[in-house]
Amino acid sequence: LDTTCNGAGPAHFGPANGNVVQAVKVHAAGNIVLAGNPGYRLGTAQFQSYAAVTRLTPAGQIDGSFNNGNVQEFSFSQPPDAAVDSSAQAFVIDDSERIVVSGDYDTNVISGAAVQRLTPTGALDPAFAAGAPASNPPSGYTAGAIYAEPGGGFVVGSYGIAGGTGSVYLAKFLPDGTPNASFGSSSTA
Repeated sequence: LDTTCNGAGPAHFGPANGNVVQAVKVHAAGNIVLAGNPGYRLGTAQFQSYAAVTRLTPAGQIDGSFNNGNVQEFSFSQPPDAAVDSSAQAFVIDDSERIVVSGDYDTNVISGAAVQRLTPTGALDPAFAAGAPASNPPSGYTAGAIYAEPGGGFVVGSYGIAGGTGSVYLAKFLPDGTPNASFGSSSTA
């Protein structure tokens, strides 16, 4: 355990009730980006969990220049915040230093995979998918891997059950978050 990290060793991600870190990357400047789920909180009608991303300095401190020093929490569902649960599963940092996050949501009625993009300063990117999460896989899929293409586009790998059989689903998106219709069958394969 590196005791120089955060002054004592461990660095905390959100409240202490159910934190899950799904993905970690060390950024080129040495900053550490974390994505996952910061635990459950009391939502409007029931407990909800949100997808979350934060950035630490190389010393393990919360980066004050990222989302004003706060964890960026968001829902992958449409409309936003309608999900009972959202969780970030993977992310990439694109050529413009934006963080593109893949994840999933479950409203107890419908579940699915989606993608959200953050600006380099940790804000939700209003230029991405008209300010909302981008989604293309059919209902019931969970987002897995994400790959950033040169020029800002990206490919998301999802998995789920289709017709009673487990399957993998790939979706390709343009830099603005719209599905890339030139890929596969209407942007999916």
